Amino acid sequence: AQVLPLQDLWPSTVVSEELKPLHRFAYLKLQIWLLTQYEKLIWLDTEAILVRSIDWLFERQPMWGQRHDPSCQFKEQMEKDKVLSSSILLIAPSRETFHGLQRFADAGPDNWWENGAQVLIQGYFQHVKHPIRLLDGTDAADGSCLGRMPGVPYSSPGPWNMPAFVHRSSLRNECFDFDEERQKVMRHGKIINICHFHPLGSYWRGMFCDA
Repeated sequence: AQVLPLQDLWPSTVVSEELKPLHRFAYLKLQIWLLTQYEKLIWLDTEAILVRSIDWLFERQPMWGQRHDPSCQFKEQMEKDKVLSSSILLIAPSRETFHGLQRFADAGPDNWWENGAQVLIQGYFQHVKHPIRLLDGTDAADGSCLGRMPGVPYSSPGPWNMPAFVHRSSLRNECFDFDEERQKVMRHGKIINICHFHPLGSYWRGMFCDA
């Protein structure tokens, strides 16, 4: 693995003052467009797991991203209703795009800072470039939707619906966290680690310990 430095690049002073601390760090995500040594690049948030290979995504033309679907509907949506989750992105790095995103951010459309960089990214490509295409739920979904999404048709009963990319373990995201106190709950008079009952709990723990 190669660690690449971040640059101290922020939006205008007015916008920066509106950014929540968490969203300030999310804004740094825009610098992936400066990695022009790559023709294509797949961005993955750290609070996520790859269950199987997504190399096939490189065969597509950018941009692609995860569908923001917190209610786990997995229905076809009208173009105006499609919302991006930037937890996984297929992009084509470009300095022109990066500077365009900066200008778009400084203009402050849709008060994007209230919801973070994914609203900014989607707004820029929607209005300036071309709409971002969204991955199917079997390719990328939130952990809170596990077991609730349509599966791959198969003759044997079972949960044939694990996404390739799983973002966060739940709404609280307690299992993709090193703080074990957040994972402890009381059940039948005993304290248990709820993440031991998550289908990806041990898989995530093993990856975290290896790192």
